[in-house]
Amino acid sequence: MPPHAFDTFVSHRYIESIYTIAFDKGGTTLYELFVLGELMDRPMHGYMLSEILTHSLGPLRSVSYGTLYPMMRRMELDGLIAPYTSDVEDDSLRKKKQYTITAKGRADFLRRMLQPLPTSSEALALFHFKLVNLHHLKETDIRTIWLDYQRHLLEQIREYGDNIERIQQHEHLSTIEQQDILRAIDHTLHLLQSDLVWVNIQLKDIPG
Repeated sequence: MPPHAFDTFVSHRYIESIYTIAFDKGGTTLYELFVLGELMDRPMHGYMLSEILTHSLGPLRSVSYGTLYPMMRRMELDGLIAPYTSDVEDDSLRKKKQYTITAKGRADFLRRMLQPLPTSSEALALFHFKLVNLHHLKETDIRTIWLDYQRHLLEQIREYGDNIERIQQHEHLSTIEQQDILRAIDHTLHLLQSDLVWVNIQLKDIPG
């Protein structure tokens, strides 16, 4: 294996950041959950949804209208959302196409909220979108989401712990390379373990 290829293998296999958000095929799923969750609160137009989504993703991420609007059209065709006509006397609102969630969309929202988190780099962003929509759920479902994230963290901690042993035994790595990689893994483990402590505190306040 060429050196550069090996470096890429190591970085992805052992020290991939838990905070990398991959908006490829899985990203569409994230956006759909976001749209459904926002429409659970009130009807909105696409521009407002785009603004809220951009703020939710943080300063380092953005979503284009070329991604959001075609996705919303597909959701409309699937019967998850529907056009909405406001009764408010506001010409600016009437000129913008607003959407509301349908009964099918509400059922799909609940299904998506209760789905276990994937073992992928999109898990953290997905969990964040679930967090901002907890007010739509009953307590038993809220606890289910917290327990699922706890499970996800424990799996990640276990996997990174196994990676430490793999790195220490890897014959292609020099001592200095091992030290650097292990430091990166230790940093990731620190973040995961801190997150787990926080989750356990939150669970104490949820009946179950």
